[in-house]
Amino acid sequence: MEKTDLSLQDCLNKAQRYCAQAEHCEKEVRDKMRSWQVPSEFADDIIDSLLQQKFIDHRRFACAYVHDKCAYNGWGRQKLRYSLRMLGIDEDDMEYALQQIDSALYEQLIVKLLKQKNGQPREKIIRFMLSRGFSYEETAPYL
Repeated sequence: MEKTDLSLQDCLNKAQRYCAQAEHCEKEVRDKMRSWQVPSEFADDIIDSLLQQKFIDHRRFACAYVHDKCAYNGWGRQKLRYSLRMLGIDEDDMEYALQQIDSALYEQLIVKLLKQKNGQPREKIIRFMLSRGFSYEETAPYL
Protein backbone atom coordinates (compact mmCIF):
# COMPACT_ATOMS: atom_id res chain seq x y z
CA MET A 1 0.00 0.00 0.00
CA GLU A 2 1.46 3.35 -0.99
CA LYS A 3 1.40 6.34 1.34
CA THR A 4 -1.07 8.15 -0.91
CA ASP A 5 -3.51 5.20 -0.74
CA LEU A 6 -3.98 5.42 3.04
CA SER A 7 -7.60 5.69 4.14
CA LEU A 8 -8.76 7.88 7.00
CA GLN A 9 -9.26 4.76 9.14
CA ASP A 10 -5.73 3.48 8.35
CA CYS A 11 -4.24 6.82 9.33
CA LEU A 12 -6.34 6.97 12.51
CA ASN A 13 -5.28 3.45 13.50
CA LYS A 14 -1.63 4.31 12.95
CA ALA A 15 -1.97 7.50 15.02
CA GLN A 16 -3.74 5.58 17.80
CA ARG A 17 -0.90 3.04 17.95
CA TYR A 18 1.62 5.89 18.09
CA CYS A 19 -0.26 7.56 20.97
CA ALA A 20 -0.69 4.28 22.83
CA GLN A 21 3.09 3.77 23.03
CA ALA A 22 3.82 6.96 25.00
CA GLU A 23 2.29 10.31 25.92
CA HIS A 24 2.29 12.73 23.01
CA CYS A 25 0.95 16.23 22.53
CA GLU A 26 -1.00 17.41 19.51
CA LYS A 27 2.07 19.06 17.95
CA GLU A 28 4.09 15.84 18.13
CA VAL A 29 1.25 13.84 16.58
CA ARG A 30 0.83 16.38 13.76
CA ASP A 31 4.58 16.31 13.09
CA LYS A 32 4.56 12.50 13.04
CA MET A 33 1.58 12.43 10.65
CA ARG A 34 3.46 14.81 8.35
CA SER A 35 6.43 12.44 8.36
CA TRP A 36 4.05 9.58 7.48
CA GLN A 37 2.72 11.74 4.63
CA VAL A 38 -0.84 11.53 5.94
CA PRO A 39 -3.06 13.58 3.63
CA SER A 40 -3.63 17.01 5.16
CA GLU A 41 -7.41 16.69 4.80
CA PHE A 42 -7.30 13.80 7.31
CA ALA A 43 -5.13 15.51 9.94
CA ASP A 44 -7.78 17.61 11.70
CA ASP A 45 -10.29 14.74 11.77
CA ILE A 46 -7.66 12.40 13.21
CA ILE A 47 -6.61 14.90 15.88
CA ASP A 48 -10.26 15.50 16.85
CA SER A 49 -10.84 11.77 17.15
CA LEU A 50 -7.67 11.26 19.22
CA LEU A 51 -8.70 14.07 21.57
CA GLN A 52 -12.22 12.69 21.98
CA GLN A 53 -10.95 9.18 22.65
CA LYS A 54 -8.34 10.53 25.12
CA PHE A 55 -5.39 9.23 23.14
CA ILE A 56 -4.19 12.84 23.37
CA ASP A 57 -4.68 14.60 26.70
CA HIS A 58 -2.68 17.80 27.10
CA ARG A 59 -2.82 17.87 30.90
CA ARG A 60 -1.74 14.23 31.17
CA PHE A 61 1.03 14.86 28.63
CA ALA A 62 2.23 17.98 30.48
CA CYS A 63 2.41 16.11 33.80
CA ALA A 64 4.37 13.22 32.29
CA TYR A 65 6.67 15.60 30.39
CA VAL A 66 7.40 17.70 33.49
CA HIS A 67 8.07 14.63 35.62
CA ASP A 68 10.42 13.04 33.09
CA LYS A 69 12.37 16.16 32.15
CA CYS A 70 12.77 17.17 35.78
CA ALA A 71 13.71 13.72 37.07
CA TYR A 72 15.85 12.47 34.20
CA ASN A 73 17.19 15.62 32.53
CA GLY A 74 17.49 17.86 35.58
CA TRP A 75 15.42 20.70 34.14
CA GLY A 76 14.09 23.56 36.24
CA ARG A 77 10.67 25.19 36.11
CA GLN A 78 11.67 27.95 33.69
CA LYS A 79 13.05 25.58 31.07
CA LEU A 80 10.04 23.29 31.50
CA ARG A 81 7.63 26.20 31.07
CA TYR A 82 9.39 27.39 27.91
CA SER A 83 9.52 23.89 26.44
CA LEU A 84 5.84 23.21 27.13
CA ARG A 85 4.94 26.53 25.55
CA MET A 86 6.88 25.53 22.41
CA LEU A 87 4.87 22.30 22.30
CA GLY A 88 1.61 24.26 22.32
CA ILE A 89 0.45 23.34 25.82
CA ASP A 90 -1.94 25.94 27.24
CA GLU A 91 -1.18 27.90 30.42
CA ASP A 92 -3.68 26.07 32.66
CA ASP A 93 -2.33 22.63 31.83
CA MET A 94 1.25 23.92 32.07
CA GLU A 95 0.73 25.46 35.50
CA TYR A 96 -1.08 22.36 36.76
CA ALA A 97 1.83 20.15 35.67
CA LEU A 98 4.44 22.47 37.20
CA GLN A 99 2.56 22.47 40.51
CA GLN A 100 2.83 18.68 40.59
CA ILE A 101 6.61 18.88 41.05
CA ASP A 102 7.50 17.62 44.53
CA SER A 103 9.23 20.55 46.22
CA ALA A 104 11.51 18.31 48.30
CA LEU A 105 12.71 16.41 45.22
CA TYR A 106 13.11 19.71 43.35
CA GLU A 107 15.37 21.04 46.13
CA GLN A 108 17.34 17.77 46.11
CA LEU A 109 17.83 18.18 42.37
CA ILE A 110 19.19 21.70 42.86
CA VAL A 111 21.59 20.50 45.55
CA LYS A 112 22.69 17.54 43.41
CA LEU A 113 23.42 19.76 40.40
CA LEU A 114 25.31 22.27 42.56
CA LYS A 115 27.45 19.48 44.05
CA GLN A 116 28.43 18.42 40.52
CA LYS A 117 29.78 21.94 39.94
CA ASN A 118 31.50 22.21 43.32
CA GLY A 119 34.77 24.10 43.16
CA GLN A 120 33.92 26.07 40.03
CA PRO A 121 33.58 29.85 40.05
CA ARG A 122 30.25 31.13 41.35
CA GLU A 123 29.44 32.89 38.07
CA LYS A 124 29.92 29.69 36.09
CA ILE A 125 27.67 27.76 38.49
CA ILE A 126 24.95 30.41 38.23
CA ARG A 127 25.13 30.35 34.42
CA PHE A 128 24.88 26.58 34.45
CA MET A 129 21.84 26.59 36.73
CA LEU A 130 20.14 29.28 34.65
CA SER A 131 20.74 27.22 31.51
CA ARG A 132 19.05 24.28 33.22
CA GLY A 133 15.98 26.43 33.89
CA PHE A 134 16.47 27.27 37.55
CA SER A 135 16.01 30.88 38.61
CA TYR A 136 18.65 32.72 40.58
CA GLU A 137 16.20 32.91 43.51
CA GLU A 138 15.85 29.11 43.55
CA THR A 139 19.60 28.55 43.34
CA ALA A 140 21.05 31.33 45.55
CA PRO A 141 20.14 29.84 48.96
CA TYR A 142 22.25 26.77 48.18
CA LEU A 143 25.36 28.57 46.88
